[in-house]
Amino acid sequence: MRCAVPSWVTPASVTRPPTPQQYRLLRFLRAYASTNGRPPTQREMCRHMRVASMNAVRAHLLGLAKRGLIEWQPDVARGVRVVRRPEGAF
Repeated sequence: MRCAVPSWVTPASVTRPPTPQQYRLLRFLRAYASTNGRPPTQREMCRHMRVASMNAVRAHLLGLAKRGLIEWQPDVARGVRVVRRPEGAF
């Protein structure tokens, strides 16, 4: 099950490349999963991004999900999965 994308999301926001913070989080997700065999927790993502608020991480996850770069189940522990994209996708 993929994260539900809000109705206010426009096609332009979906096709834009990720922000630098989103790209940093995406690289962390890929590296963590390849090293540990599972995705990080949201607290681990907060520590990596050096933010205190899990809402900031959730906003980045939603942005990545809107762009189709990850599949995210907000109500599932470690419910993040990086979707493989062709080289040069962003």
